[in-house]
Amino acid sequence: MHSLLRVLGRLVPVGLAVALASRWLDVTARGTVPAVQALAPLWVVLTALTVLGVLVLRRWRLLAWYAPALVLAAYVAATALTHDGGAVDARTPGRDFVLASLNADYGEANPTEVVALVSERHVDVLVLLEADAAYLGALDAAGMGDLMPFRMHAARDNPVAGSMILASHPLSPVIQPAEPGAYEFEQPAADLVVSSRIVRIRAVHPWPPIGGGASAWRRQLDNLRIWAGAQPDGIPVVLAGDFNASSDHPVFRRLADGFVDAVDAAGPRLAPTWPRGTTWVPPFVALDHVLSRGALPYTADTFTIDGTDHAGVIARLRVP
Repeated sequence: MHSLLRVLGRLVPVGLAVALASRWLDVTARGTVPAVQALAPLWVVLTALTVLGVLVLRRWRLLAWYAPALVLAAYVAATALTHDGGAVDARTPGRDFVLASLNADYGEANPTEVVALVSERHVDVLVLLEADAAYLGALDAAGMGDLMPFRMHAARDNPVAGSMILASHPLSPVIQPAEPGAYEFEQPAADLVVSSRIVRIRAVHPWPPIGGGASAWRRQLDNLRIWAGAQPDGIPVVLAGDFNASSDHPVFRRLADGFVDAVDAAGPRLAPTWPRGTTWVPPFVALDHVLSRGALPYTADTFTIDGTDHAGVIARLRVP
């Protein structure tokens, strides 16, 4: 038994170090690696707790085994809590607009609460994922039609794959490359005019990195990066939605390079968006984001709506 405990005492820190180091491993392995990467906050907490246990038990020789995991955990934690800013200075001239994004979870997000959010927070643009025509009808019945009469969405009826952009001001469609195949969600794009300037908004909802869809997830995020890079200079671009990815995924970091994450820019804090609404698993990972380039975040936060397992993101953006 003593030998077994000794082996476990060395395997645990090695396993934690490997799990934390996977943050830099750019492979999918049918979803195994992305899942391990998404659990980075858990690995940080477990590292801290087990090191504390070693100190309490005075197993000094074991501390050397924990050194790699402890260094990696400190780095991951510091990265999550410190950001290089990017929020606009209040004195910067320009025109503000408010954008909110929400995964409606198969169209189950409470429509009355969504309409109230739009009204009370003076939202100009609402990006909805997992929302179909039936859900849009429920929103309109709750008053969305008066608040946001302009909308861009796909015609097909599918509460999982459907995505839409709603706005209080006119929208112009933007044609984007389709992602044909079994692993496809709608990701419409539209132009909004803000104080005589065009802002290009894209709804983001790649397939989750599970099972056979992991490769499609990675390809779709890379294709979003290519699409964003191909947009004309001088046009602000906003990517908003459920990215099914966090900053612990290399493919997300590539996509976000050159963009500002609105919540990160608003101040160093943990803002996990998934899972919400469960009593036994607290939210631990930020899958939902508002990324902007050329439109500067002024304020940003997350919000919750009954009926969905995602928190939404709301941001005030300034167009210089």
